[in-house]
Amino acid sequence: ALGELGGELAGQYLPLPSSSSCMARPAGMLPEESQMLESKGFLFKADEPDGRGIFAVDALAAAVLVNNGSHVQILVNQDGTSQEASSLLLESFRSALEGALHQDGHAMIAQG
Repeated sequence: ALGELGGELAGQYLPLPSSSSCMARPAGMLPEESQMLESKGFLFKADEPDGRGIFAVDALAAAVLVNNGSHVQILVNQDGTSQEASSLLLESFRSALEGALHQDGHAMIAQG
């Protein structure tokens, strides 16, 4: 569902370093990708990296953590923008993800 998002929400899935569960990237993300995500506060560590990763929006204004405690966690990190603009981006992401999941016959349960 994440790969179907477009516009300001377009991005790519980066499996955690040393993850071998993503056929497109069998060794996980590259070290420079890991450093970039860590500098933005998006990188998380996992004892078992397989099946876990980060969908990073191309502009690095937001990311979705996949299988980190919760199944999906959306983070917004827009330097120098208002809280209102960040909230709008978060809502756009949530709405687009919810719509894509619904089309695939799934549902999203939001937790505050």
